[in-house]
Amino acid sequence: MQARQHADQRILGLLSLLAEQFGVPHGSGVLIDVRLTHAQLATAIGVTRSTVTRLLGDLRLRGDLKTIGKGDHERFWLPEWGNGQHMHDQRTLAIRRVRRA
Repeated sequence: MQARQHADQRILGLLSLLAEQFGVPHGSGVLIDVRLTHAQLATAIGVTRSTVTRLLGDLRLRGDLKTIGKGDHERFWLPEWGNGQHMHDQRTLAIRRVRRA
């Protein structure tokens, strides 16, 4: 995960991998039905816990991530999940194609 340049890409990449393993279809997306703490996510992507908390808030505001529940019952939901690839990854690929043109 640390090979990705931006921390928001790393966290979405990690959540996408977890969705493939532990995801449950939920609406038009996938619910990651595993308890994950901000500290665990921080360790996995190489940032601080407070950075993860800020990033998760930013991703929620952008609509790339939603949460269901609170505290120990909080679960992450990736909207617009399709073909094993999160919509954020698809947008990133499209942006790269435009930049190369």
